This record gives sequence, C-alpha cells and structure tokens, in this order.
Amino acid sequence: MRLFVALIAVVALVSAQTLLQTGPNKTATVTFGPGYIQINETRYSIPNSTYTWINIPSSSPSRAVVGLSYPFSACSLSQQPTSFLIQCPENHRIIVVYAASPGYSLYCDQQPTSQQAEGLVRVLEFNVLRLSCSLSQSSLSANVGPYGPLVVALGSATIALSVTIAGLILAMIIKQREGGASSQ
Repeated sequence: MRLFVALIAVVALVSAQTLLQTGPNKTATVTFGPGYIQINETRYSIPNSTYTWINIPSSSPSRAVVGLSYPFSACSLSQQPTSFLIQCPENHRIIVVYAASPGYSLYCDQQPTSQQAEGLVRVLEFNVLRLSCSLSQSSLSANVGPYGPLVVALGSATIALSVTIAGLILAMIIKQREGGASSQ
C-alpha cells in the first residue's frame, strides 16, 4: 500500500494537468511533464528543463498555461492576474513555454533569442536580467468572436479577389491603349 501511495506521489510530481479555455464553454486538458506539454491528445516536445507552471489567470480554466524555467535560487518570480515578472541579479537563460487560448498570446517586453511554435504551443528563450510578460488578446479575435477563422478566411479571399479584379482591369486598359496606339 505504501509503495502504491509513493508511486502516485512520484507520478504527480512528474506530470500535472490543468484546463485551458478554447472557446465558449469549451476547454482542453493540458498535461505537462519532463520534456513535453500535451493538449488533449496532442503531445509537443519542449526543452527538457525544470519548469514552474502557472495559469493566467490563476483560476481554472485559464486563458494561458505557462511553463517558466530559470535559475530558481538566483531569480524571483512575481505573478499578477494577467502577467508575471522574473527578476535576476545578472543575465540568465529564461525559457518560457506557453499554450494560450485561441485569440490570445503572451506579450513579453524583451525580444527572445530564439522562438519556436507548434500548434497552440510556443517556446521562447531569453537571456535577460528582467522579463515582464502579459497575456494579450488580439483585436481581431476580440471583434470576430467564435467565428474568427471564418471571418479571417473570408476577409483574405475578398482581398485576393479584389487584387485579381484590379489586375484584370489594369491589363484591359493597357491592352486597349496599345491597340489604340497601333491603329494611329
């Protein structure tokens, strides 16, 4: 029995899970552990490091699940409802891994030295003294609601069609002028 309880405690330390808001009344289960973050059934590889995982906002389900890797003994972390701040006495490597709700992203006040994106997961790497990041909502997603992808696709198709029509009209005008000039 004690071995079973110890095994459960080790599994809890190795992996944990939380909920991420993915739409109105929709959530995704986010599981994270050494070297991975999994959203529902899709697993993404992340740099194998020790992370502190936070939810933004801290209530569940959250709009972002963020993993932070930094020298824990040298730096300090402070968290607000929609942001966090890491301060270090000297430049340190800080890795920020996050998965955000559609229409949301993490904005940091420093440029990352490297970044990767796969699906809903982003990996940002910094070498800084101080890093302040906050959750932001894109203005497009705020205005288009749950039909965001459809509105964006229709908008893109409208622009492409307008450019094509303008090109055809311009080609007709040029051809007509060439025809008029050759007849004179």
